Amino acid sequence: MYKKLSIIIPFYNSEKTLGACLESLRDLLNNNCIEIILIDDNSTDNSFIIAKHFELRNKNIKLIHLDYNNGVSNARNIGLSLADGRYILFLDSDDRLIKIHFLLRMLDNLDNRNDIIVFGRMVYKSKYERCCVPYKGNVLLYDFINTNLSAFFNPTILMWVTNKLYLNEIIRNYDLKFNTKISFAEDMCFNLDYYKHIKNIYFIDNYFSIYNRNIENSLSRKNECKNISLMIDSFSKIKDFLRLFKKDKSEDFMIAQKNLIMYATKKVLYCEKIDKKQKLAELKHLFKYKKLLIKYLDGNDTLENKILGYLKNKNFRFEEE
Repeated sequence: MYKKLSIIIPFYNSEKTLGACLESLRDLLNNNCIEIILIDDNSTDNSFIIAKHFELRNKNIKLIHLDYNNGVSNARNIGLSLADGRYILFLDSDDRLIKIHFLLRMLDNLDNRNDIIVFGRMVYKSKYERCCVPYKGNVLLYDFINTNLSAFFNPTILMWVTNKLYLNEIIRNYDLKFNTKISFAEDMCFNLDYYKHIKNIYFIDNYFSIYNRNIENSLSRKNECKNISLMIDSFSKIKDFLRLFKKDKSEDFMIAQKNLIMYATKKVLYCEKIDKKQKLAELKHLFKYKKLLIKYLDGNDTLENKILGYLKNKNFRFEEE
């Protein structure tokens, strides 16, 4: 039977959140036009039992158990290989879907001219924060990048895959997959690969999912990268993509590159899984971007001040707070 939507949910040791995630889909369960694909990345807790409970009671759920833990990208790729829906929606096991009736009505009204649908997202840490899209309605990708490149770096567009409806036809025609060799920015890399093959983006000024950042065992964050160089290199895909539009040397890109380098640096320096010696050794990779960082860092942030001092004076002693 024709499927309107395939929802792909990978999970690993998610017994605390998986039930709530699947319960949030209750209005979609047993809907013959929608399939839900669950991929257990070899969990060692009760996650599979929870997923099996839902599968046995809902005929539109497919549950796949993997014998080895290979990460979120591999799990999503397996989900893609099984998906029959016209559109693809990715969720993480710590997400919850909301406003489902609005989403269903939207699916009924979509036409073939929409290469991708992007909507907002609610993020919860200490409080709820609404992450909004920068536009409303249909926007040509070429015009968007050429007239408002800074908005392209909005995380709702570039960074996340869990707030988008992708056309399965485009994914299959161009054999698009998540890169299983990286454990950082894999969402961004997939999005950039997808954007190379589309003409327009349809923005929905609404939000359909809630992401709980307080959860520590999220599969998408389980293998956080600990290497500044690897993190920064993953962003080279942005430059390659923008080169298609002759925007790879623009001021907006340079500022965004600085922000991404700072983000990568903070992720490493504040990571509890590596010691101070390793963290300080990683700072040497910043010298590759010395001119860029000195130009764009304003020194208002404590960490920025320290990095400026480090870049300007090799003998500068970088001490963490």
